[in-house]
Amino acid sequence: MPGPHPTDRNLAALIDGLLSGDSAEQVRSHVRDCPRCQLRIGASGEGLLGDDQSATTEPVPVVILQESVVDLPAPGDVWRLTWDAANILSVIWRVDPDRISVLPILDTADADEWSALLDLEVTGGLGELAVSVAFETAVPWSVLDARVARLADTEALTSLRIAFRSGTPTATRRGDAVRSPLDERLIGLEELTETLSELANAIWAPMPAAATPMSLDFDALIAAGIAVNRALAIVRGASPDDNEADAIQAITGVRPGPHPVDDELRRTIDQPRRKAKIRARAAGNRRDEGSERLALAQEAQPALAAARGTHGAAPDYDTILDRLLNV
Repeated sequence: MPGPHPTDRNLAALIDGLLSGDSAEQVRSHVRDCPRCQLRIGASGEGLLGDDQSATTEPVPVVILQESVVDLPAPGDVWRLTWDAANILSVIWRVDPDRISVLPILDTADADEWSALLDLEVTGGLGELAVSVAFETAVPWSVLDARVARLADTEALTSLRIAFRSGTPTATRRGDAVRSPLDERLIGLEELTETLSELANAIWAPMPAAATPMSLDFDALIAAGIAVNRALAIVRGASPDDNEADAIQAITGVRPGPHPVDDELRRTIDQPRRKAKIRARAAGNRRDEGSERLALAQEAQPALAAARGTHGAAPDYDTILDRLLNV
């Protein structure tokens, strides 16, 4: 097994083509032989190993569970979490409708006294893992990328988590305590904190805005120079783009903000099975993932509004989004 693992920052730099020379080859060589780092980069790293990888060493095959497209993560699952360049493996601990509590997996070399060391029999073939209970973080569903394994049991994590919260003794196998500000493990733990912060703040849907005195009906939009099809879309619930907002502000003196995204639409967009399609679409449009999800919601909302008026039936969120994403 190659070691030590590249940092998230170095992996992101390699994917983005910002590493060169010996540094790039060193990271690339590690990834060729490391199933865990292959899982960390996922689809973002396609092609980064180079065409000559077979001339040096055979890449280790990484098999993500067939259930990686399931929409419902469960406690005890190991998932890859991804948002733009941030990615990490984590154990799902609690699942709520809008947020998921996760325990991050970190390099065993960075394991402290609040990191449980799990062996191969528990990790479902991922090798020995260190799982931190001190860095438990709530993240949105939008960061769920792929389910890669399932822990055989979570007894060690439960015991260490109780000890961390209550100060009670535990026999859980864990890392050594950090006793000095010069401990090199603090560098890795600081990077982990930054990655978790990025994932926790991956909120893309605008919050409901305060009501404004402006009422935008179809005639007012046409008077502002908005095209007929776009005027209909905005009346039905779509958010105006920047140019349309400029035109409306010039006529009314008030700039319209984006409409809040329907909760059910947001949850449907955030289903993990759509993650890869959304990321590919974002890359094609040269947008970050949050902007792409918002653009997708804006395209879908007029159709949803129209669907609500069709024989009183509820909109078919899945069908509308699958059509927009060419699924």
